[in-house]
Amino acid sequence: MAIKIDTVTARDSLKVRREPYWHRIAKGAYLGYRKMIRGPGGTWIARLLDESSGKQSYQALGDFSNAPNNLRFDLAKKAADEWFNHRASGGMASNITVGEACQRYVQKQLDENKPAAAKDLDTRFKRWMYSDKKLTATPITKLTQGMVNDWRVKLTKEPALLQDKRIISCQIQFLKSLVKFFGLNLVAEQLHQESLWKPSA
Repeated sequence: MAIKIDTVTARDSLKVRREPYWHRIAKGAYLGYRKMIRGPGGTWIARLLDESSGKQSYQALGDFSNAPNNLRFDLAKKAADEWFNHRASGGMASNITVGEACQRYVQKQLDENKPAAAKDLDTRFKRWMYSDKKLTATPITKLTQGMVNDWRVKLTKEPALLQDKRIISCQIQFLKSLVKFFGLNLVAEQLHQESLWKPSA
């Protein structure tokens, strides 16, 4: 029998356990809710079946604790749908680094006949991203709040940026777009959302 996880009342009544409670989104695609503590709160996870191999893939989505409890199911489902769509289109972000993702993002602009956008992105990445070897060598799915914040702090110390916080904000937004391009809105959520993407005052 299916167990509801789409309402606050239903989730609050669930028993604490390590195995997620699964909600079917489509054939082979599920949204899971893992309840680890009593009362409100829990984490979300997506599960997808590869019909050709029979293997299950999983993607952590975070807890969406910054959002009201009654909106968390919809946010988790949206993040799961993006990941499902990304995988369906052949996307496999788990094995690429931030630097490789930057290169693919530039190539995407070229493939879409947007040479000016590709040139602009390539210039930005070379100037502001590639110089941070630690960040660019990090698998894109392993980005943490601390890593991105360290990068942001480094940007504020660049002579060209000391007087213009708008440039920092722009670079942060480009990183956010990059993460989303690879179907990783969920990574952005795990990085604790909006405060991370805003430059320090």
